[in-house]
Amino acid sequence: MKDRRTYTRVEAARAQDVARTVVESIPENTMDPLLRIARSAALVRSYTVAEFNVSPRELSPGEKTMIAPGRKSRWQHVVWCCDQIPHLAGTDIFKAMRWLGFVHGCGWSMNLVSIEQLAALWPEDRGHPFDDITGLILEGSREAYIEQQHARALRGLAAVVKEFDATYGGRFLSLAKQLPDIEQKAHTVSRELKIGHVAWCCEQVPKIEKTAKMHLWLGFVQGCSWMMGFSSIDMLRKGIAGE
Repeated sequence: MKDRRTYTRVEAARAQDVARTVVESIPENTMDPLLRIARSAALVRSYTVAEFNVSPRELSPGEKTMIAPGRKSRWQHVVWCCDQIPHLAGTDIFKAMRWLGFVHGCGWSMNLVSIEQLAALWPEDRGHPFDDITGLILEGSREAYIEQQHARALRGLAAVVKEFDATYGGRFLSLAKQLPDIEQKAHTVSRELKIGHVAWCCEQVPKIEKTAKMHLWLGFVQGCSWMMGFSSIDMLRKGIAGE
């Protein structure tokens, strides 16, 4: 029986066409932040489907507790996340940015894309004040909501660092070193350099002024942590929630 969780070549080609249509329908230089997020997610989706021929599937509850679910399942989950991001952006810009950073981190940590490619995809580089798009605020003021999201980002960061520290004997941040320029152009980077760059990113997150950008960078290190086998999806979720 055919495994419906994997695309046939025809289905994969159709998925590629859909992603390409989304990308081509949105100008590369658009200043609409929500469209930039959608375009970025569609590009990551396109790269993933082209490389791994997988269809979108959210991890099962059991898989979300696993440090390293199957490789196929991880890439299916990445494609599923890419499909959710444009919808999230309309109601929770911070969650959308975190998920976008997450799929970017997954792609880079597994040699699918380079840091240079991601730099062109990350929407905040165009300077739009994403904090001005707070989405749906059910109660309280906009300022209080952003402060709450700032605190969530710091909690999430602390949880990620804790998981890395468990492997590196509490000295993870001492390994921090930004990826050299030449390596930022490469798809394949050594694990040692990756760990150093992720630690460097963790050091930068608290220094970022804009809360939405904090969530983007946090998502990136979360994606690296999950794909490289340091955290489960549940660990990442609980870190954000402070559980």
